[in-house]
Amino acid sequence: MRVMNEALLAAFAAPVVWPVLLVELAFTSGVVRAHSLLTPLIMADPLTGAPLEFQGVGDLGRVSAIEQPDGLRASDAEVEVTGLDPVAVARSLNEDYQGLSARIFLSAMSGGGLALAGQGGVTLLRGRMDVMRIDLGASASIAVSIRNELADWERPVGLLYSDAGQRRLFANDTGLAGIAFAAENVITWQV
Repeated sequence: MRVMNEALLAAFAAPVVWPVLLVELAFTSGVVRAHSLLTPLIMADPLTGAPLEFQGVGDLGRVSAIEQPDGLRASDAEVEVTGLDPVAVARSLNEDYQGLSARIFLSAMSGGGLALAGQGGVTLLRGRMDVMRIDLGASASIAVSIRNELADWERPVGLLYSDAGQRRLFANDTGLAGIAFAAENVITWQV
């Protein structure tokens, strides 16, 4: 269930709606915040209430459909930014991005397009950046796939409950020394 403040609900119920799509990508070199209009906007973070400044990029490019599955199931989306400067594209080739935070928000303009409605938005997707696709040419574009945080539960961790695995992490720990004995022997229970 999505929670929207009253001002945002009123903005979407108005006869004319100016929707705004906002994207936040946390790269190692810094957080990139962009939105689908031309001027900078400030939106309150839906989690903390802190002001977040988003730069206007005009045509954000493309955001794939964001699935809202029933129950606890991972979903993903792709954000594409087009018409980029080749220098920005070259810089993105050297970025560490996989597994870093990404969020997609939806909001609406109010007051003739002057400010974000209620200074807030609704979070459409919160997850981690997974794959970056870069297309070079006359108009360069970058597409980043974002996996929902629930995808972490589908990914194998790579840790085993064994004495050797535990000793790799903590050399003097003998807490799992009896695991092999318990796994390989038949235990007969007496009543």
